[in-house]
Amino acid sequence: MRETKTMYDGNKMAPTGIPNRGNTCFINSVEQCFRAIGHALNVDLTRPGNLGQFGDFRQHDVHEYFLFELGKLEAHRKFHDIFSGKFTTTIQFPCGHRNVRTDPFLDLSVPCYDTMEEMVNTLESVDVINGATCDTCTFKGRAEKCMTVSDVPAVISFHIKRFDMYNNKKSNDVNVPVTWTFL
Repeated sequence: MRETKTMYDGNKMAPTGIPNRGNTCFINSVEQCFRAIGHALNVDLTRPGNLGQFGDFRQHDVHEYFLFELGKLEAHRKFHDIFSGKFTTTIQFPCGHRNVRTDPFLDLSVPCYDTMEEMVNTLESVDVINGATCDTCTFKGRAEKCMTVSDVPAVISFHIKRFDMYNNKKSNDVNVPVTWTFL
């Protein structure tokens, strides 16, 4: 893909457009993100040109394509610093014990709300689960589960779930802040 225009931004040049060759907007949006990330972090995020199952000029899911392209970058020496974060899941039992597990993530799937803060707050809210088993005393029953983002990467990617459980598409605007501090 070739860049059609550049825009002067201080002392840096930033890409502003990529030609759409049919149903390639999902490719273009991901490519634009990788260019901006590389530009902002001063790293080369060039990936091999193989589009795999996505090179047939049909419409595809942008999230699936993003993960496909991210897989090509896994060997990059700064990959984990740039894209890999961790979330911690804590299950609190009535017996007083807790099960704690930390897992890596490349993106966070969140429900679609009006602001990113609402989406993350929903992700990090406390849920009641039934049938959980305590790792310490083998208590089995109702417990509270909470997930928190415990290690934020340089670039955090959100997969916004735009379809509800009835397959209705949400089309509300989302307020995305330019800068954001995770607590």
